[in-house]
Amino acid sequence: MPKDSAVAVAGPWPSTFPATLVEHARDRLGESSLLLVVGPTGTGRTLLAGEITLPASGSTLSRHAARPGDHDLARLAVSQLFDSSLRSMPDLDEVERWVAADLRDRPATPHVVLAEAHLCDADSIEVLTRLATRRLIWLVATTTPEGLRDHPRLAAAGTLVTTEPLDAATLADLLRGRFGADPHPEVVDLLLARSGGSPGVLKHLADAAVESGLLVVVDRVLVPDPARPGTSTRLLAGLPDAWPERGGESAPIQDLLHLAAMLGQLDAAEARGCCGEEAVATAVTHGVLTLRHDLLTFTVPAEGTLIAWRLSSRRRIELFDRFVYSVPRTLAHPAVAAQAAGWWRSTGRLLPVGLAAHAARHANLLGAYRRALVYSDPAVNDQHELVAPLERGFAFNELGDPEGVMEVFRQLDPIHLSEDELLAYLRVATLLEDDVERARLTHRAVVAGDPERRRSREVVRTLADLTSRSWASGDEKLAHRMRSVAFSTDLSTGNRAVAFASLSSVLLQAGRPDQAVESASFALAILAERQDAVTAYHLDMAREVHILSLMSALDLQGADRALREYASGVFARTGSGRLAAALQTYVSVGRGDIPAALAASAEFLAGVGSHDPHQVRGWVEAMTAECLVQTGRPDEARVLLAEANRHPSRIPHLELIRRVMIASTHDALAEPELAMEILAGVIDEARERNLLLTRIEAAGTAVLIGGPPQVGMLGDAVDHLVDPSGTPLIWQDFARAVRDYDIPAIVALADELDAHGARWFAGRVAQSVLDMARRATDLTPATRDRMGRIAEMSGPGA
Repeated sequence: MPKDSAVAVAGPWPSTFPATLVEHARDRLGESSLLLVVGPTGTGRTLLAGEITLPASGSTLSRHAARPGDHDLARLAVSQLFDSSLRSMPDLDEVERWVAADLRDRPATPHVVLAEAHLCDADSIEVLTRLATRRLIWLVATTTPEGLRDHPRLAAAGTLVTTEPLDAATLADLLRGRFGADPHPEVVDLLLARSGGSPGVLKHLADAAVESGLLVVVDRVLVPDPARPGTSTRLLAGLPDAWPERGGESAPIQDLLHLAAMLGQLDAAEARGCCGEEAVATAVTHGVLTLRHDLLTFTVPAEGTLIAWRLSSRRRIELFDRFVYSVPRTLAHPAVAAQAAGWWRSTGRLLPVGLAAHAARHANLLGAYRRALVYSDPAVNDQHELVAPLERGFAFNELGDPEGVMEVFRQLDPIHLSEDELLAYLRVATLLEDDVERARLTHRAVVAGDPERRRSREVVRTLADLTSRSWASGDEKLAHRMRSVAFSTDLSTGNRAVAFASLSSVLLQAGRPDQAVESASFALAILAERQDAVTAYHLDMAREVHILSLMSALDLQGADRALREYASGVFARTGSGRLAAALQTYVSVGRGDIPAALAASAEFLAGVGSHDPHQVRGWVEAMTAECLVQTGRPDEARVLLAEANRHPSRIPHLELIRRVMIASTHDALAEPELAMEILAGVIDEARERNLLLTRIEAAGTAVLIGGPPQVGMLGDAVDHLVDPSGTPLIWQDFARAVRDYDIPAIVALADELDAHGARWFAGRVAQSVLDMARRATDLTPATRDRMGRIAEMSGPGA
């Protein structure tokens, strides 16, 4: 690279749409309660809908994206948005009454985005339109100009906002805002041609080109890398003429791109057999497709998505008839299943049972829980039977529909379940309030004529019981039993991962974060060996406890990496990571990065809705409230603190850490007496429940608030730790230093935490030493200044 070239430094992408357009659209939504965002595919209509519906305080946001084939599943959209039982209601008026009653119980009118409304089922369109005209929801529907003509009811009831492809000037402004340099006209022309004016494709393509060094900054101008003449042009020019459908016989390159778009990736040998060596070579040479490990994928995945959305039903059917039985290795790849199922559905065909099960599994791994419900629905497979009950139950749970979960397992004969399914079944059975019924179902699930099979199922029952207890206790005896089961050879791969993840949770609450990290890492290693069969049911839990353990072990860099992997999905695709925004809030708070924490919490709270299946809403609200205090917004903090008090958790350790954060926020609001009262209750309950880590955190917070007089409670919690590590070790050293009035030791702890990147914790410890060091001789001026700078990292403006 020439000396005067530099890698472009990316900031956040600026908004695609002018603020005046977004505000105008919000005003029109407020006037009519139903807004239609209409534009050709690729013009960012769904992106605009998202900006319009950033909900006001107290409102919630629900989204449904219709797909080809959804139109024949009556009430699909409305059932996925509100309640799965609506599918079985015989009358639309009854559906409307049920939803209206539910909406009236909500504290604020919710926002609903219905993406690709032209693909939606007619019943859902009718119900949602009625609800919007009654002002029970704020509805924003996106559609194409052609789709709008097919739904006159929508057109008549709503007001319109239109989107158009990006023009050169707007595209240049977006690049300028993203990379802080003026884009060369050649770059603008190339990106405009390759993206087709699609904001989504532009962003993915430009980021990929900059990250790979194909675009660089020379004299504050964004240009193709001068050291690689022609390469950037080939990559960015692409094959735009091969994208659209053309009359007559399709060209091989066109077949290749359309087929790759429908499936996401292609086995290279199968692609050459279907479309020819020349087509594959051309697509790879021009940088449209990338060949890696004998698989062809789009260099910019958003391009494939755009191409797939532009294909007509006729073209999808033609491709299906010609190629579907010529790509068996492609279809057998686990990462293809969900897109292959979408292709099947878009042609009007029922899914093979095996594909339906694989598609449901992969949809859950991508966080596409509503899609998982579609693919596991008996109505969409060629045998009309319940498939993938583990995936269907998981999806219902993630969508906050416990009755849907129960309904799945009511339909099953547990004696025929696999061991992974059996564990889920037994954990669901524990939710039954009827002790006799719970015992009957449990007995029925483990009884088997074969003694060896019965023994293995008894181990699963033991695991189910221990797992249920593991999230509420840090008892050493429980950890010993969990360890014995985890190392048992009688468990399936998935259940062994669950056992190690559950053991990690127990060890974490027992104040052993290093061992908790090790156990969670075992779980992830087990799952990594079986990526062809891994499920979100196993993977998400292991990743979540891994991130929490890394944070307590003070490995914040490791937590950052683990969080990125968790949020990107097992197949490195965006979408999975059910608690990514909540955990990002927690990690950002730990780092003292208040703006990032507030952004992540806003994302989580906007999407959590009213169900909160993981019982973390109050915890996130409490963290957010303290962040608001630290940024000088106490009035907003009090509003959110009230919300946090309204959302207790049924999970004991989450409930207690919620209350610790509430206490910390009260202290930040200059209400230390109330904070200490809350913490005293938390310490007592944590002691009773053997939740040592939470007890230590609460007692340590009490010392930070109340000073040395409170150190006795912390000493009681940490004095007898065996081989402590991570935050328990820091708290133990802190307690001893406070008791001994050892100012240099506390300073060393603040410096150590700061070096680990735990700036929030470091700031609190630094502030405590400043409060203690009243005498001028306690700290040198340089040390006092350094402690002041560290303390400010968790203070206003951090």
